[in-house]
Amino acid sequence: MRWFGELCIPEADAEHVRRWATEILLRAGPEAADRLWEARGTDLQHTSRLREIQVPTLVIRGSEDRLTPAPTVEYIASHIAGSRLVTIPGAGHVPSMTRPQEVANAIIQFFE
Repeated sequence: MRWFGELCIPEADAEHVRRWATEILLRAGPEAADRLWEARGTDLQHTSRLREIQVPTLVIRGSEDRLTPAPTVEYIASHIAGSRLVTIPGAGHVPSMTRPQEVANAIIQFFE
C-alpha cells in the first residue's frame, strides 16, 4: 500500500498526503489497490463521447503523474472542444491535494 501511495504522490514535501492516501487504501484492502493498478493500463471507456461535452472544461494533470500518462490526458483534452489543459510542475497524480494553490490558480485563470 505504501508503494502505491508513493507512486501516486511522489512529491518530497507531501508525506502527510501519502500517509492519508495510504490510510484510505488500507480501508479498502490490497485487492482494491491491485485492481486500481491493473486498470491504469486499460483503454478509457466512453472516449467516443468526449466530443459531446459542451461546457468549459479544465483538465489538470501533474507533470510527475505516474498513473495517468501524459498522452492519455492530452487525448482527453484534445477531444473536448474548447478545453484547456494545465500541467502542474512537480505534481503527481493528485495535485489538488499536494499543490492546492496552483490548482486553485489554474481554476481562477480558467474562469477569468
